[in-house]
Amino acid sequence: MIPYVDAFDGKILRINLSSFHISWEDFKKYREFIGERGVNQHILFHEMPLGKSPFDPSTLLAIRAGILCGTSVPGANRLSIDSKNALTGGIGSSNVGGYFVADLQQR
Repeated sequence: MIPYVDAFDGKILRINLSSFHISWEDFKKYREFIGERGVNQHILFHEMPLGKSPFDPSTLLAIRAGILCGTSVPGANRLSIDSKNALTGGIGSSNVGGYFVADLQQR
């Protein structure tokens, strides 16, 4: 399952890659987590059971673009990708930037 969060539209897109099921969820309950990493980690901590293997096909992968993506703010085009860390068993985070993130926000 890949939850993708669009802060401007107020919706979360959930994609189950095993069943190809797509659903939308309201963003209201995540409003207190402003940053992209905050929302991703909240989803992982509350929806992924303890002890789940990082290599399990049902492990969550949370992807979220920053709130200022697609604006003229310098350095604002950042994308956070979070999932289960294979080394520590905790949460692993990655952050990337570039034109892809701004294009993702405009879709």
